[in-house]
Amino acid sequence: MTSNWSLAAVLLAVALATGCSQQKPAEQAVDAAEQALAEVHELALKYAPKEYGAVKAELDAARKSLTEGKYAEALAAARELPAKAKQVGEAAAAARDALAEKLGGEWDRLSGTMAARLQGLEARIAELDQAKRLPEGVERKAVDDAKPALEIAKKAWTDAEAAHGAGDIEGAVGRARGCELLVTRVMESLGVAQPAADQPAG
Repeated sequence: MTSNWSLAAVLLAVALATGCSQQKPAEQAVDAAEQALAEVHELALKYAPKEYGAVKAELDAARKSLTEGKYAEALAAARELPAKAKQVGEAAAAARDALAEKLGGEWDRLSGTMAARLQGLEARIAELDQAKRLPEGVERKAVDDAKPALEIAKKAWTDAEAAHGAGDIEGAVGRARGCELLVTRVMESLGVAQPAADQPAG
């Protein structure tokens, strides 16, 4: 009996020593994984959310094992995560660049026409505002409503140009689309038909 208890004590001591020896490496591995994922967090959430979520789930599992004292499991789960986080970051960057390339052509189209369209809208409003008799189908209220709409459109275009200057092509195109749509609708309300090529993309 004494021999059996002695053996059990030795085995317990070995297990505890092994666990303690793995605790620090496991903690370091989980911390490194968290840091690696944090570095790509913003970009990955926007452009590769599914891939980011999968790695985050693995990290959460590793952290749970660490908290429960399962150091071997935590170490095994976390040691490959920095490389996976890097892959997610690269995938997100590639998706961002592909979108920027796709939107670049649309920005070129918008930036090539929007200034002239805003000037045309402003001139149309001034013309109708001075008219004693409005064209058939155009109401005075539409002319009055067009004035604040023009200011909103100008602000939207200014914001679009600022976003483009800051390198936010997605934000720039989004604001420019809104500006284009507003200008189109207001011009139509003022009796100006828009060419098919100028219609905003759906």
